[in-house]
Amino acid sequence: RIRLRAQRVAVRARPEFFEHRWTAQVRGGALGWPDGFRSLDAGRFDSHDRAVEIDKQEFVLLNHRAHIGDDWQHLSETQLWRFHLHYWDWCWHLVGHRTSDDLTASVARMHNDWSTSTTYGTMDAWAPYVVSLRLWTWCGIHGHLASGSPIRQTFEQEIRRHAGFLRANLEADVGGNHLLKNLKAMIGAAVFLGDDRLLDEFSELLRLQLDIQILTDGGHYELSPSYHAQVLSDLIDVSELLHTSGSAVPHHVTDIVARMRKWLSEFVGPDGEVPVLNDAFAIDADELDRLGVPTHDGRKLVVLESSGYVIVRPRPDVQLVIDVGDPCPPELPAHAQADCLTFELVIGDDRVIVDTGTSEYGSTQRRQFERSTAAHNTVEIDGTNQTDVWGAFRAGRRAKPALLEACTTDDDTVVVEAEHDGYRHLAGRPIHRRRFEISATGVTVLDTVSGRGAHHLVSRLLLASTKVSFDQSRSRLTVALRDAHLSITGDRAVAVDTTGFRARMFGALEPATLASMAMSDELPVESRWRIEWT
Repeated sequence: RIRLRAQRVAVRARPEFFEHRWTAQVRGGALGWPDGFRSLDAGRFDSHDRAVEIDKQEFVLLNHRAHIGDDWQHLSETQLWRFHLHYWDWCWHLVGHRTSDDLTASVARMHNDWSTSTTYGTMDAWAPYVVSLRLWTWCGIHGHLASGSPIRQTFEQEIRRHAGFLRANLEADVGGNHLLKNLKAMIGAAVFLGDDRLLDEFSELLRLQLDIQILTDGGHYELSPSYHAQVLSDLIDVSELLHTSGSAVPHHVTDIVARMRKWLSEFVGPDGEVPVLNDAFAIDADELDRLGVPTHDGRKLVVLESSGYVIVRPRPDVQLVIDVGDPCPPELPAHAQADCLTFELVIGDDRVIVDTGTSEYGSTQRRQFERSTAAHNTVEIDGTNQTDVWGAFRAGRRAKPALLEACTTDDDTVVVEAEHDGYRHLAGRPIHRRRFEISATGVTVLDTVSGRGAHHLVSRLLLASTKVSFDQSRSRLTVALRDAHLSITGDRAVAVDTTGFRARMFGALEPATLASMAMSDELPVESRWRIEWT
């Protein structure tokens, strides 16, 4: 990181020197991608309406619309929004809905504005992750531009220019999905340029990273269903590109794609969605189909031990996903949340008990809340977080969870029990243990906090529905669902807050209802939720 940051300062001072030096290190000719290859992005970004808006320089990114004119810096927007602008993946909308000549004219105009507004090697346009997405996109759209056009020749030079920069600025300091995105883009550039040396170099780096990042149960080690899906998408693209270009597809990539598809299938609820745990966002049915995610086999109890997830289906139309895993890899805290022993519940087409989700990535108060224990369906002690999350993507002291039991009893009840030590730094060294007893008609959630001394505890459940009736005298909530009737009862006084929110996507908040039980007592303390459906 020290080297990369020092290099960034040097590039800012002498961009022409580094541009010439790094570009010269990339060899090969401009072969382009094979005609038979179609990137998955071509299916994701395929809207006529978006194409019309882009022609008018109107961009809807992260559920936020802005007119950029010729200002490609657009500093009034969030950095994440600006990153998405510089990805250029939105250009696929034009590919699907413009003639070759019209596409060429639009791309030439926008590239001219973009290159005039940006400086080689300077953030935000030249952040390595951003360069990776833009390099992949420009490799892809090159073949759709009018043959012999000046912009086509310009893009051939841009591929070398971007590949040279990225090769010298791989995000080895960040790792995770960022580094895999870098490697995917470099493999794409190697195929485009016909550079076997470059292809061999980055295929080997990809192999080494997959050994690190893909767990034995098929999960991606950042433990987010949506980042898992993103990595799966990248590997599918790489595999298909290599196959179509006549290059050998490494066996381990084929095997990992199959295991990652199976892993993701386990999270798909009866409503067709996946939970939004650990900086995740909603994945729709079209995307799951695009990724080739199969239908799960309907097993009642699935334990993804390496990833730290337990999935329970007491009946075909009910699913619980329980998080009993580490908050993050030791070296990569970016998407960690203080959420040990949280869970989501789906009944039929309804997400019932849900995660708060992630609506933004800035260093803001909302981001701090969305990562906090208070934003999850678990127990908070003394107003502190189980894992010390801070900044936008940092974590310090981390909870260590342990799965104690996951089995089906003789009476067909599924029992899942786990604990974590995320509050061991507090006086009396509290340990939170949670036991789920799940049947076809309901689930009991029993929390035990052991240790010593007096502490203040709050157990929370976030309900996606706002159609909630509350009987305060009985500490009972009733929820009207589309295909079921739900009741939630606490064994302590329950409070209800109807001003809660959840986020299924960036920049989009939806109303939600928060139920909580607060207690101040000497440890050990027990509390219980009973959730029943008909």
